[in-house]
Amino acid sequence: PALTHLDVRGTDGGVTDGGIREVATNCRRLRSLNVCGTRGRVSDASISAVARRCPHLTALDVSLTRGGVTDTSIVLVAESCRGLTALNVSGTHAFVTDRSIKRTAECCPGLKALDVADTDEAVTNASILVVAERCPDLELLNVSGTEGAVTDTAIASVARRCPGLTSLNVSCTDREVTDASIAVVAENCTQLTALDLFETDGSITDESVALIARRCPALRTLVITDTAGAITDAALSLLGPRCDVVL
Repeated sequence: PALTHLDVRGTDGGVTDGGIREVATNCRRLRSLNVCGTRGRVSDASISAVARRCPHLTALDVSLTRGGVTDTSIVLVAESCRGLTALNVSGTHAFVTDRSIKRTAECCPGLKALDVADTDEAVTNASILVVAERCPDLELLNVSGTEGAVTDTAIASVARRCPGLTSLNVSCTDREVTDASIAVVAENCTQLTALDLFETDGSITDESVALIARRCPALRTLVITDTAGAITDAALSLLGPRCDVVL
C-alpha cells in the first residue's frame, strides 16, 4: 500500500488492466505510473481506475499503448488528479487528441512536462495554445511528429507564456515550425538546455539558431540532423563549449 512509483514499461503485454486495477485499489498514494509499451493490454479501463482511486498522481506515461488508452481516461485523470505535472501520450496516434490535452491544461495548471509526439494530426495548435495559457510552469514540450498540426503560432505562444522552458522538440513538424517561432524561444526562454530540430527540412536556419546560441547560454544539446543544409558552421561557431551538437 505504500507504493508511490510504478514503472511497467516494456513488459510486452505481461502487465494488463487487471494488474493496474489492483494497484489502483491497493496503492492510493501512487504518484507516478509508466505503462509505456504494454502492447494495448493496459487500456482506459485501468487508467480510469487509477484516476478515480489515486488522486495524488503527478506523472503519467501512456506512450505506445496501441490505442488502449484514449481521451476517455486522460480526461478523467486530468479532472481527478489535479496535481499532475508530467504527461506523456507520445505514440498514441489519433487515440489521444486535443480534447484531453485541453482538459489537462485546464485542470492541471502545474503541468511541467508534456510529450505529444507522434499523435498524428490529433493534437494541434488548439490544445497547445491552451497549455501555453494555463500552464506557465511548463519546462518540457515535445511536439515531434505532429505532422504540421502544431505550428509557429503555438510554439511562439508557449515561448512567451512559459519562460522556464528548458527542453523543446519540434522535429518532424512538416516545415510548420520555422525561424519565426524559434526566434521567440530565443528571446524568452533563456534557460533552454535542449533543442531538437531533427528533420525540419530547412524551415529553421542559421538565423534563429544563432539567436539561440547568443541568448541561451545553458544550452547543452542541439539536434540538427536532416535540416537540409539550412544550419551551418556560421551558427554552430557561436555555441558554447559545453553544447553537444547532434548532426
